[in-house]
Amino acid sequence: MIKKSLILILLVFLSTYIYLIFFYPYNKEILNKLKLSDNSFYSEYSYIAHAGGGIEGNTYTNSKEALLQSINNHFKLIEIDLLVTSDKKILGYHDWNSLSEMCNFDKEKIKTFKLDLIKKCNFLLDDKNYTFLDDQLINKIFSENDKLVLVTDKISDFSLIKKKFDFNNRIIVETFGINNYLKAKLYRVGNPMYNFTIGRRNDWYVKMFNIKFIATSADNVVRYRDLFQKYIKEGRIIFAYSSNDTNFNKENIGSTVSAVYTDFWNINLGKCSIINNSPDLCVKY
Repeated sequence: MIKKSLILILLVFLSTYIYLIFFYPYNKEILNKLKLSDNSFYSEYSYIAHAGGGIEGNTYTNSKEALLQSINNHFKLIEIDLLVTSDKKILGYHDWNSLSEMCNFDKEKIKTFKLDLIKKCNFLLDDKNYTFLDDQLINKIFSENDKLVLVTDKISDFSLIKKKFDFNNRIIVETFGINNYLKAKLYRVGNPMYNFTIGRRNDWYVKMFNIKFIATSADNVVRYRDLFQKYIKEGRIIFAYSSNDTNFNKENIGSTVSAVYTDFWNINLGKCSIINNSPDLCVKY
């Protein structure tokens, strides 16, 4: 009896492994679009609007205004940092500490606040008003723009992502650690992406689990150029964070990376858009 139970457990494990590694339902259209962007410095799928995209010299706003501007600037890949409020609503913002500072909220209590209370905050940067993104507004905008792909991280409540968003097959969710990566696959949340740090173990994970989507730093791309070139040739998708630098983008898009996170990039012109003649906004990664 014990032997039969062990065999059954082993069969379940093997079948789950085979499914997750070889038959996971990635969005093939997104995979193909990102592969077709190889060597295309001007491709709309070669750039990711970082935290909604830079706007009026500001970064990391994750705001409605930044998102709409990025759409108008032909971005198809939009990254939004997502936080989960105490009432299980999703809010677009980078982190709790900077949000509490901007809103003058108690750092220890802000995670207990409901979404409606947080949205009463005056979202003001450099005397400019912005609008918070929540799950309802994100849903609306992405439903109206069916070519957009949401890229996100900082959220590990994968069941909540599936519940809140109606475009699951157009989500690329960055995960940290192999356990979270496999958990995201088990929940079948969008297209899971593994955050590749450094070390041989990460390369072993890529091979062992046939990882299709990889996020890594621009520094890692430079440091491990041969490895990421190999990944691109194997058909894997590499996202590098982050670069507003023309030289880095020209040298790496299509050869070591599929797309880069960027703040002030002009896709049509193929260069960083300098705001108010401030060249420091277009510094190297």
